[in-house]
Amino acid sequence: MGVAGTLGLIGNRALAHSAAAARHHDFAAALSDARRARRFAPWSSQPWTQVAGIRLQQGRRAEAVAAYRSAVAKDPNDWTL
Repeated sequence: MGVAGTLGLIGNRALAHSAAAARHHDFAAALSDARRARRFAPWSSQPWTQVAGIRLQQGRRAEAVAAYRSAVAKDPNDWTL
């Protein structure tokens, strides 16, 4: 139980750092942190959603669409995706 909680915490911290970096237009750090979140929370759609948002900010629409598709594959019941 403790391991799962720790992994979730690490994943959530990485997502928070990614969002902060994206707000400051540090896209390299934002993507790196989103990928770290993906590693520690492979079941979650949130890291893919974060990558999609970053790619949209960069104007890389095709990559954003691919990331959103990966997010939907992780959580097909999330209507926001």
